[in-house]
Amino acid sequence: EPWTFEDYFQQVASGRGIWKWSTALKAYSRHFLTFRGVPVNIAEVGVNSGGSIDMWQSILGAHTYVYGIDSNPKALNLKDSKTDITVGDLSSPTLWQTFYNSKLRGKHLDIILDDGGHDAQHMILALSQGFPHLSPGGYTGVVGRQVNDLLQSAAKELTPYASKNSTSFTAGVHLYPFVLLAQKPSAYAEELNFEGAPIVVDSFDRLWQQLGTSTGGHIVLENPNWGDFMSEQNLA
Repeated sequence: EPWTFEDYFQQVASGRGIWKWSTALKAYSRHFLTFRGVPVNIAEVGVNSGGSIDMWQSILGAHTYVYGIDSNPKALNLKDSKTDITVGDLSSPTLWQTFYNSKLRGKHLDIILDDGGHDAQHMILALSQGFPHLSPGGYTGVVGRQVNDLLQSAAKELTPYASKNSTSFTAGVHLYPFVLLAQKPSAYAEELNFEGAPIVVDSFDRLWQQLGTSTGGHIVLENPNWGDFMSEQNLA
């Protein structure tokens, strides 16, 4: 069996078609393999001919359920016992409201990806509508050439979830070429605690200098002039 998403993609020689950016496959392997072998619910915009559905279920296992969302009515032919399909206008907030209210009915998702809209407006809509419906430790993300053009808009949508006072705050934002992922904190996440006083530095230059001389210690990179990383300005 293939161990990574890259392995799977390289081995596919027949069956349903699949097309993925190599950077997306690497990001998926880095972040999503933790869901392998456990019940996982995925929503993906742009299931096309169904190759990505096969990928999710082959890599993550038999307990993977995929909610496909597409604008092409032919995608309805992909429905089976482990796959649900919603067809509609990807630019419409009503599509997402109907999906979350009628299809999920309060159920949460572990992964929500827009890898099919390939339109900045569609991608922002998927990102903003999806985040509140993530399970702890879950990811929402967008994939496509448009990612660099929508960073400011994405930051604006994610900023309200950046506060730890929020019940669904953002644990991290991960940016790769053509890929943006935002993650909710895990229900099992704990703050790391270290013995001894930290070495505090205020620049990357000082960080590199300390790395070679602080074996066994811990270094904190902190600069008040940078402001809050999770602010709209800094996220963008």
